[in-house]
Amino acid sequence: MWMMSLYDSAYWLSWLTREGIMALVSSLSIILFGMMLLFKFFLNNSFLFVILLFFLFQLSMAFMHQG
Repeated sequence: MWMMSLYDSAYWLSWLTREGIMALVSSLSIILFGMMLLFKFFLNNSFLFVILLFFLFQLSMAFMHQG
């Protein structure tokens, strides 16, 4: 990347932004479909707890894949 005068931080920031947005969108879609299908896990737990659980899990999987 240094051949194109691109800093490593620009690459990692764009990667983190993309993965964060993808994790958030997929977490929200999983939760919304779970609520629409009336799964008890999604209905009985706090929305904040469930979104945090799925979002952090997906980010950790993305970081493990990158490393």
